[in-house]
Amino acid sequence: MQRVEAECGAELSMFDGTRWEIGSMSLYEAARKGNATVVSYILDEGHGVNTRDSEGNTALTLASRRGSSDVVKILLGHNPLINTRNFFDNTPLIEATKNAHVECCRLLLAAGAQVQYTGEDRTSAVHEAARHGDLELLRLLLVTLGEESSIRLNAFHETPLHIAAELGHVECVECLLHSGADVRADDENGVTPLHLASEKGHSDVISVLLSWGAEVNAKEDLGQTALMEAARAGHVQACRELLAQPFILVDAGDDTGATALISAARAGHVAVVSLLLQAGARVRFIEIASRCQTALHVAAERGHADVLRVLLAQPNMDPIAVDRSGSTALHLSAAKGHLEACRCLLGPVLTRKLGSQMTEDLDAASTPLGPGLDIRDLAGRTPLVLAAERAHVDVVKLLVCHGADVGVRTPDGLALQDTAIPRLHSELVLMKSGMGTLWRPQLHQYFPVKFQAAVRALLLCVHRDSRLSARGGRPPTASLLEGGSISQVVAMMAMAPLDWYDNKLQELTTLS
Repeated sequence: MQRVEAECGAELSMFDGTRWEIGSMSLYEAARKGNATVVSYILDEGHGVNTRDSEGNTALTLASRRGSSDVVKILLGHNPLINTRNFFDNTPLIEATKNAHVECCRLLLAAGAQVQYTGEDRTSAVHEAARHGDLELLRLLLVTLGEESSIRLNAFHETPLHIAAELGHVECVECLLHSGADVRADDENGVTPLHLASEKGHSDVISVLLSWGAEVNAKEDLGQTALMEAARAGHVQACRELLAQPFILVDAGDDTGATALISAARAGHVAVVSLLLQAGARVRFIEIASRCQTALHVAAERGHADVLRVLLAQPNMDPIAVDRSGSTALHLSAAKGHLEACRCLLGPVLTRKLGSQMTEDLDAASTPLGPGLDIRDLAGRTPLVLAAERAHVDVVKLLVCHGADVGVRTPDGLALQDTAIPRLHSELVLMKSGMGTLWRPQLHQYFPVKFQAAVRALLLCVHRDSRLSARGGRPPTASLLEGGSISQVVAMMAMAPLDWYDNKLQELTTLS
């Protein structure tokens, strides 16, 4: 008795009219803490086993939540309400399953707890067991209730199979399927267990669901298939499992027209892109309901250079396809300042080793190197204009080195240098002060046609200097660029940062 009083504190030493309330509060506290000795003493004193706390919990609910099987046994011996609900609609059994207390569940089921009752969000005990992935507990509940439990829906129209599939509990998935779960059931958004397993990349669950007859091409309310979910998330093995199905639609589109390939390209998952292409995905498929973009467009806009390389290697890939706004992939990558993506779209840059063979290389490479270099979008802008307007200096240099037309005018009729100069880096001041003086039609006569792209690049990078004035009717740049010297200039411009090759170019000019 003294030990019990010490554990209970002063509350149990009171024998006035408030003892019943205080004793009940102590029962909640003792049950919450799992103190079997105090619980037994309070109940033996005649206090009510079914009284509730401020949240509607009985002592049995609190003990079940904690997982105190010895306290649950004591409480069950005093004829409690087994299926009573708290203010969240949870029964003691649901509280026990939410925390995966298997022994408490056994005791409650043996005492008559109802498995079919649902609690908060209409979640049943079977839903909670599937969430935890506790196979022993799940089997116990299914044996008690039968097949009905496996198809019961929560407030989101989810079955326990949805939950187990999403969390990757493959043994629970198999158990539910053997108990009669509907493998093709969909939730309130039309999502099936296969969608959820694919989105999370649970390839073992995908394999089980497909073997039980899951519809591989089923679409949820937004038109997404399981393959699109797996592709967007970058799950290679999950994609392999799905692509192995004989009737899978690789080019199925969602409500915007996006395919699995476009989803993977947009997210930059190069391994998935390669896998889909091997499976026969069409590279020229477009998002009809959106911006009419191909996979190349979406990868370029997000700067996924590795994906661009894979797509451009496809024989039927159109590198200058335009979207609804008239933009090519190069427009999109230039506007965003994605330098590496622009390099991929432009083709090989002149960055080979310096040497005597450089002139021969330039002979083949100084024709327009990039596809659609000066194509205008519907607003009248070329990739160079877009890059200049947004002050993407490195992209401007790259485009000019490849022969982009620096004389292009904006849709407003402004010259490129007038548009770009307020926003570009100070090194590009030459676009106004240097090019206006040097870039004249007469200058072409001093250079072979094959070097014109390099001449444009040189003029972009050389500051106005008195040493560049005419010497005997020939500007010093002529002697510098003729012969093999141009290979050094162009190679340096393609490889080096702006300030480095500006200084180097001054040295070459002085030597010439």
